[in-house]
Amino acid sequence: MTKSKQKEDRSESKLAIQFTYIALMLLGILCITCSRLIDHLYGHQYDFWELVLNNLGTTILTIGLVTMFYELKLRKRFMNRISNEFEKIVEEKMPERYHRLTRSGIIDGFEELEFSKIRHYIQNAKKCEIIFYKMWISNLDAIEKALEHAVRCNGCTVRVLLLDPSCRETIETRASVLEGRTPEMIESQITSNIGILKGINDRLAQSKSEKRIEIKVHRSFVACSMIAIDSVISLGLYLNNLLSTQGIHIRFSGRTRTHPQALFAHFEKEWIAAQELE
Repeated sequence: MTKSKQKEDRSESKLAIQFTYIALMLLGILCITCSRLIDHLYGHQYDFWELVLNNLGTTILTIGLVTMFYELKLRKRFMNRISNEFEKIVEEKMPERYHRLTRSGIIDGFEELEFSKIRHYIQNAKKCEIIFYKMWISNLDAIEKALEHAVRCNGCTVRVLLLDPSCRETIETRASVLEGRTPEMIESQITSNIGILKGINDRLAQSKSEKRIEIKVHRSFVACSMIAIDSVISLGLYLNNLLSTQGIHIRFSGRTRTHPQALFAHFEKEWIAAQELE
């Protein structure tokens, strides 16, 4: 559920509660009015029902007034205080390793990369930087339109750093631990990635978009793949006989956290050292 949807649901819930309190107060006033009418029209003939309605109306009206006052004036203050007390208790009882995890910026972990979610995040990214630092991008065709939309319509900048397809030694090393993959297949995959990215740039140029996808190639044997959307990083490992999308993935968030800082700094150094595509 999105934040806007959650906010809308909370607003609707709060409005419903306020209407309930108003209905209670109106019911209380109605009961008191009825008791007064009975007294005025019938005197002491129906004293019992007059007393019941008057007491019931007074009780309901008082409950409505008190609960509405609490909801409008005291509830938020009370909940904030309770929240602060819980935070203090958690802070005091939390083991030191959790504090280290918080400082590191680790927010989640997965058995493999959920590429459909990456496509969703790219499609909805706005005015931020998107980074790919990999040997090659698996399923690039599945996010091609999302990348183009992010640049053309959402004001994003995209930088892609891929392995140089002419870096034969590194390609052969990686192919040797990927069953069913040959160096030629990996080289073809990288070349295909570059072709797709250039195709996006050609379409952006035709539509007179001011921005393009920046593409560079590196000659390093990277130990991990990195996809960053704004300040959130999905980091995958190049494991034996597994593509980086198929193995362990860790998510980091926050450019001021220690681990994301180190990863972004590493990428910038690699980007500076990388070669521009001709």
